[in-house]
Amino acid sequence: MNSAKWIGLLPLSIWLSCCMDQSLGDILFSVPEELQPGTLVGNIENYSGLRITNTSDRQFRLVSGDSKPSLFTIFGNGSICVNERIDREAICGIKTPCYINMKLVMDNPLELYSIKLEIRDVNDNAPVFNVNDLHLNIMESVSVGTKFTLQVAQDPDVGSNGLLSYRLSPSSYFSLDFQNDDDKVPQLVVEKHLDREHKSVRQLSLIATDGGQPERSGSVSITINILDANDNSPKFDLSVYKASLMEDTPVGTSIIQLRATDLDEGTNGAFEYSFSSHTPDNLRGLFEIHPVTGDVVLKSQIKLEEMTTYEFHAQARDKGASALSDYCKVLIDIVDVNNNKPNIILTSFKESVSENAPRGTVVGLISVNDRDFGINAYVTCRISDNSPFVLRAVEDYYILETTNPLDRESVASYNVTITATDSGIPPLSSETFVFVEVADVNDNPPQFTETSYRCFIAENNSPGEGLCRVKAIDPDLGEHCKVAYSIVEHQIHGVSVFSYISIDSENGLVSARTIFDYEKVKNLELTIIGKDQGNPSLNSTAKLLVIVIDENDNNPIFLYPPASVGNVPIEMIPRSAEAGFLVTKVITVDEDSGQNAWLSYQLLQSTDVSLFDIDKQTGEIRIVRSISAKDNSRQKLVVEVKDNGVPRRSATVTIGLLLYDSFPQVLPDFGEPAVNTGKVSNVNLVLIIMVLAISFLFLGFLIIFSSISCCRTLNSGRCYCPLGCCLDELESYKLKIPVPSDCTLQNNLLQIVETGTLLHGYNYMAFLGQVSPSRKNFVRNSQLEPLGNNATIAPGCGTQIQSPAGNETGNETEVCNKIY
Repeated sequence: MNSAKWIGLLPLSIWLSCCMDQSLGDILFSVPEELQPGTLVGNIENYSGLRITNTSDRQFRLVSGDSKPSLFTIFGNGSICVNERIDREAICGIKTPCYINMKLVMDNPLELYSIKLEIRDVNDNAPVFNVNDLHLNIMESVSVGTKFTLQVAQDPDVGSNGLLSYRLSPSSYFSLDFQNDDDKVPQLVVEKHLDREHKSVRQLSLIATDGGQPERSGSVSITINILDANDNSPKFDLSVYKASLMEDTPVGTSIIQLRATDLDEGTNGAFEYSFSSHTPDNLRGLFEIHPVTGDVVLKSQIKLEEMTTYEFHAQARDKGASALSDYCKVLIDIVDVNNNKPNIILTSFKESVSENAPRGTVVGLISVNDRDFGINAYVTCRISDNSPFVLRAVEDYYILETTNPLDRESVASYNVTITATDSGIPPLSSETFVFVEVADVNDNPPQFTETSYRCFIAENNSPGEGLCRVKAIDPDLGEHCKVAYSIVEHQIHGVSVFSYISIDSENGLVSARTIFDYEKVKNLELTIIGKDQGNPSLNSTAKLLVIVIDENDNNPIFLYPPASVGNVPIEMIPRSAEAGFLVTKVITVDEDSGQNAWLSYQLLQSTDVSLFDIDKQTGEIRIVRSISAKDNSRQKLVVEVKDNGVPRRSATVTIGLLLYDSFPQVLPDFGEPAVNTGKVSNVNLVLIIMVLAISFLFLGFLIIFSSISCCRTLNSGRCYCPLGCCLDELESYKLKIPVPSDCTLQNNLLQIVETGTLLHGYNYMAFLGQVSPSRKNFVRNSQLEPLGNNATIAPGCGTQIQSPAGNETGNETEVCNKIY
């Protein structure tokens, strides 16, 4: 019959009972065998009481509980369909009813349902005889009513589809009977006395018919040879022999002894025991029947897991000409022995669990089976101690779930030992190891190896030079531990920090982006950020101090006297000065620092090395001895200043010294060293006189012009004569110059003080000339402080000369002109 037609005829029923919190009872389907692959069996959503939601996301799967092949499959909509051809006879044999036990597993959340699929028998097998032709030898002397056992037909189907009846082809000499109602072993009954001389061979057909719809049948040809004598067949004492056998019974053990008798004598009364002709080969390989004694002996080791009861037919066949035989049934029950360890099956398993997974997170679904039976198959499971997991029993399964929060940085993985132990005596156990890896979560910020870093760089470095390397360690994994480094933006001296420093985002190498100058930037304070690549990203900071190391890259500079090219400063020294007299003090600076700015002084050249000396630390130049009349009036010193750097840098300055008894009218030229010869050639004397004459003419003109210009501004209340001319000279031009009240004359010296001072507070006084003893005029540089008495005149005041009446004014005016 067409399988689709069978489906239409089948009733579909489901029973649902609640078992546990996540397991919801049994579902029963009834399907016929021989359905084609893809045939719909049923849908689990069609039955009331089954609380299933979001079937599209539940991830259905069927797990066979009987270790049967995958005969059925389930789809995402809950439909169960045939996956492979169903053969009830191959699955259950003669066992009825025939069930296939399965588990319906659904995730998100995890739920379990027990499904029983009843495989209903279909009349897909016709009765079959083990042979095509059956030969019987019947003695002619056989009495009417004698029965001859015929070949038994086999029909793998069960119930009404199984073997129902036999019938014999029409014959007046023979009829058909059965040995008993249960087994329906056909027997040929002699209805009339046989006459070999009339007919020695008779042909019959034995037809076996089942009760299926449609009806199926099979037949065997029976050839009957009419013989003489042996008209009695062997007879078993019992029609059914039963025995029990321990599963671990050793091979060769006698299980049961069959007994039969034959009333014939001689050859016709001798018989042998054997298996019936339709006994399967697997039973022939498992058991052995001794042909003479009838002992049933164990031939090979029993496997209880294959079958719990063995059934076969034995025969006793005589050796007479007619070879009469008798049959009996042998039933052997196998007694279970606890000889199988439990089998642990990981039905569902997560290889990794996130470290932030909540308590109770399901890691795996574990099933356990034992091939033994009864108490020997009752199994309990446990896991190793000191692990954050627990086993929870749910029906026939165990759920492995977390009990405590996980921390990958503390324990990266767990090797969980699952032990299953049965209840047999002695108990047997088995173990399996489950490796659970803890998946990383970005829960740790990077940590710098130091909270504060210091690095040094020498000034005048090369751009791109590496300074130091910072490092942050993140105990997370993958992208979570990849650290990117950066610098916090801020301004240093009005310039972005990125103009000075850069950092490699991958390896943390800090490099210089510019050439550092210690005199401008001595150190930089930065904030480094280490940021991982997780989501969300975590970061931490560290301080970085970049210290610039000074190099000796600056020469000392003379502040006083200035070392200008072509200009030699001149210091005036009275010959009356004694030893220790301070001539002057050189003032220098060095922009470097530290030992690079430690300065020391020395005289490189001196006209008379016995007359002057310089303090190496302070730069003060003093007279070593008293000045004698023989000492040259022109002295020249070359002072060198050196720093203490590596390499050492230096600078020099030339100072001219003029020894005088009276203030000179013309300053000598110190371009060349003085030669103390005591003689001047006539040519040189003429040249000097000419130069002096021309100079005085020019200066006189300039003085007159400047005085006139100055006096035109008298309405301002003051007269400032920048050239320092004498008042008597101005009076000769009929000019009236008021003398400010703050102009004073003390000790016959006129001094002019500026409000400014020389850098570093060092002062000196220049003596510009000497006039008559009663009137001396000293004009001081406006930027210097007086070394002598404190006679001062405010800036801008005119030169006031107090002189007695007489004709000395002209002399004074001449002296002023010469001094200028």
